[in-house]
Amino acid sequence: MSGAALRLPSKLLQRLDADIARSVHSVEQGCLRAERAGYFARQGYSEEARSEIRDLHALFYERPHPAVSASLAMAEGLLAFHEGGDRDARDKFMRAQALSAAADLPHLAAHALAWLAHTDYVALDFPALVDHARRALDLADVDQHAALARVCLVIANALHFASRLDLAQPWYTRARDHANAHGDDAMLSALNTDMASQLCDHALRASLFGGAVNDAARRALASANSAESFEQWVGTASLSAWVPMLRAVALSVAGQPQEALVLYRAHLHQAEQQGLARLASTYLADMAWCEWRVGHNEAAMQRALAAEDRIASTAHTDDLAVAHARLAQVFDALSEEERAANHAAQSRKCWAQHQAVQQEVVERLGGWIVP
Repeated sequence: MSGAALRLPSKLLQRLDADIARSVHSVEQGCLRAERAGYFARQGYSEEARSEIRDLHALFYERPHPAVSASLAMAEGLLAFHEGGDRDARDKFMRAQALSAAADLPHLAAHALAWLAHTDYVALDFPALVDHARRALDLADVDQHAALARVCLVIANALHFASRLDLAQPWYTRARDHANAHGDDAMLSALNTDMASQLCDHALRASLFGGAVNDAARRALASANSAESFEQWVGTASLSAWVPMLRAVALSVAGQPQEALVLYRAHLHQAEQQGLARLASTYLADMAWCEWRVGHNEAAMQRALAAEDRIASTAHTDDLAVAHARLAQVFDALSEEERAANHAAQSRKCWAQHQAVQQEVVERLGGWIVP
């Protein structure tokens, strides 16, 4: 393996390797190898995933099999997703689901639906999320840990996004149970990182719109540090800039702007390359705030203007609300009253829209029973 070496032996990878070695049926072996490629993709070992996928396409080119084709589409979707290609990933997951349904392979269809729900969450398309998550739960048997872990994590994320950690926590717990049962360290890493992301987002929002900022900042920083340690332990290489950016946000909210700037400067460009470009305006606005707090007024202005230039690429109302609110603070501190007032007004508008979305999420998912 040419990527970062695994530090903690993966039970899932060991089981897949053993099952592949024992398998005497080409279709079964092909599906297992595609699942292994998906694991490589989730861990950020893109070269290994791509090589496995390429070999399987060549092996089944003349005599394709629906199960292998569906499994390959899943692996390709996971590779695309973890390289930042959300739209390509969604297309592949849709293909995997369609092939699985046509071939009467409910376990594969459930897994594809769970990942479609994940892409719905990334897009904040909650009606689609509800549809895909419900169908995944209906199809998945109790021992289909991969599909169930993913869909439970998606629902947990959605409810946490809606500021209902009390409702999200049982889903997080169930997702962890399924990941442990599956021996899936990549899933456990994703769960830790997603929780850290939510806590950092909520800490940042608390600093701008009101809340227990100090407690939120402490929890966010502890969670980001824990996620980073776990990723290092299991050797996760996917979206490697994400956790450092989370730590930067947490440090900023915790009143450590210089430490936050070190991480922002080191990882912002890589974060954009890894699919986080939609958050560039938020990151740049917070960088501007940190620059001002350490006395770098000229740099603060430059970062704030860059954030303004990038704000049009920010699609989600919660991210827009945060970016506008932070820019209002920066421009007010720099005596740019008109700019500050404009951003403050935009922030209030976007925040109201975000709160409406949060209410919709709770109405749609709050009554669901954890499987």
